[in-house]
Amino acid sequence: MGGTVNNPWAIAWLASARWQQALGFSALGSLLLVLLWQLWLQPVQQTSVRLRQQIQQQADRYHQRLKPLLALPPLSLLEQQLDRMPLPAVSEKQKPFFIPALLTARGAELEHWQPGERGGELMLSLSWQQFIELLNDLVAGQRPMTIPALTLQGDAPRLQLLMELSDES
Repeated sequence: MGGTVNNPWAIAWLASARWQQALGFSALGSLLLVLLWQLWLQPVQQTSVRLRQQIQQQADRYHQRLKPLLALPPLSLLEQQLDRMPLPAVSEKQKPFFIPALLTARGAELEHWQPGERGGELMLSLSWQQFIELLNDLVAGQRPMTIPALTLQGDAPRLQLLMELSDES
């Protein structure tokens, strides 16, 4: 089989004029471009259009949410107004009773705290010396506190204190 072609279509095409061969290659190239467009480029273009629409919708939502924020005065102006506002005067007797600060100063460990309207129930683990110092702090405090109930249990070195506190102010 030396190189002879037995296909009549191939023989006819090879024997045709150059312009007919060029026309055939152009038709084949056009067909390949149409297939490429249908199978690859068109879906990519449709996805691109859909993504652009989603981006536009998100931008519209962003601008809708931004409008009320832009209507607010600048933060620097609000801070200036806040700085100019007078602070309410708080006397030493009006300072709130702050259990964690009191316990930190005395080294007691808070086990339970149930706040109430004007006081609460407090359970602590502490030493005898810490107990005495805590009572002194409560008696000498800036706000009058009463202790309606108090239970002290345990053995040295750690005691367990359960007490109710009531704010008299």
